[in-house]
Amino acid sequence: MICRINGGYVRSLMGFPNIAAELCNSGIAHARNRKNPHSLAWALCVASRAYADQRALAIALRLASEAFEIAREHRLPQWLAVAHMTKGWAMCQLGDIAGGLNLQEKGERDWRGTGAVLHTTRWQGMLAESYLLANDTVAARWHLAAARSHCEDYGENYMAAELCRWSALLSLTEDHSSEIVEGQLHEALRDRPGARGSVLRASFGDNAGPAVGRPGQAGRSM
Repeated sequence: MICRINGGYVRSLMGFPNIAAELCNSGIAHARNRKNPHSLAWALCVASRAYADQRALAIALRLASEAFEIAREHRLPQWLAVAHMTKGWAMCQLGDIAGGLNLQEKGERDWRGTGAVLHTTRWQGMLAESYLLANDTVAARWHLAAARSHCEDYGENYMAAELCRWSALLSLTEDHSSEIVEGQLHEALRDRPGARGSVLRASFGDNAGPAVGRPGQAGRSM
C-alpha cells in the first residue's frame, strides 16, 4: 500500500497523471481490503494530495472527505489535520473560499499541534494560494514567506517549483511588472527535472495543465 500510494504521489509530482491514478487507486483498494482505519486514512490523505496536484478537484475533495470521516471516527489527529487541509484547499478552488480557508487554517494548526513539521512547505503554500483566491494579498504573502522559510530550513525542495509559481501568482495579483512575473515563472521552469507537474502548471497555468480524471484517463484541469 505504501509503495503504491507514495509511487502515485511521486508520479503526480512528475506530471504523469494516468500512472499516478492507477497506483493511488490500487493502493486505496489494498488499504480497504486490509480493513485497517489508520492505513486507509493515510492512503486516502496522500492520494487526495496526488489528485489535488493534478487539479482533479472533485476526486481530491471526495477522498479527503472520506479520510476526514475515518480519522474523526477513529481519533486519528494527524490524518484529520491533513484531511482538513486538503479538503479546505479543494473547497476554495471550487468556490467556497470562506469555508475552505477555515478548514485549512484549522488543519494547519492541528498539524503543528501534533508536533509534525513534514510537508509544512506544501501546507503554507496551499494557504497562500487560497488567500490569493480571497484577494487577501497580505495573508498570502505571509504564508508564502512561511513556506519559503520552511523549505530552506528543512530542504523540502520538491516544492521549489510550486513556490516560484505561487510567487508569480502573488506578483500578478499585486500588479507587478510582467518582467517580475515572467522571471518568477522562468525560475519555476529552470532546473526542475523531477517536478514536471509543477513545471507544466507554470508553463500553461492551472487551467491548462494535466489532470487526473478516472483511473487511466487524463483530462484537462479544473
